[in-house]
Amino acid sequence: MLSEKKKLAIFVDSDCSSGIQASQRTRLVYDMLENGLDLDLYGSCFGKKEVNVDKREFLHLLETYKFYFAFENSLHCHDYITGRFFVNGLLVGNVPVVYGAPREDYEAIAPPHSFIHVEDFKTTGDLVEYLNYLDRNETAYAKYFEWRSMSSDKLYPYGRYMGFCALCRSLYGISLNDKRSFVDIYGGKGERYQTSVGLSLRQSVPSISEWWYDGEPQECFDVM
Repeated sequence: MLSEKKKLAIFVDSDCSSGIQASQRTRLVYDMLENGLDLDLYGSCFGKKEVNVDKREFLHLLETYKFYFAFENSLHCHDYITGRFFVNGLLVGNVPVVYGAPREDYEAIAPPHSFIHVEDFKTTGDLVEYLNYLDRNETAYAKYFEWRSMSSDKLYPYGRYMGFCALCRSLYGISLNDKRSFVDIYGGKGERYQTSVGLSLRQSVPSISEWWYDGEPQECFDVM
């Protein structure tokens, strides 16, 4: 996988009209270029040819880079981490350089030592210097891929059920850590299901606004 990486870094952006966050991303990109980063730019924000991010050809393009800049559309929004990180970064097989959610949110779900967070560096120059160091030091760069040899139960979601399976289990009162099948727990036709278990469907949220917005910093919403 590492032998396929002939280029250093890539950034793709065609959303340059969504306010403060978009202009901040663009400014950061140009700062990195001024500090000597060999960065390839794609997307209409840079007057470049549009790329179809849903096409397999795009993912093959990303495979040839060491770093992919997974910058989100909103800044410091808790848990707001998109496919830019999961698909264009980890799944493709490069090291995502992230800018969006707080570091602790990435750490909660990302494999250990698998990404680089922009806000870990005091200046853009420091970030560029570190990326160039990893480009020259193959051993140090390869450490960002050591997680790929870890057993799955050591990685998020740590062997637990996820997605709709997790939702279903929660509704039926089954722990996400319980490895038994639904049939083993409740029988082939659910004959052992007890209505007293599971989540209460009578719960309510007094204020959608408070539930959704409270606790988030203002910059999370400065997108227009």
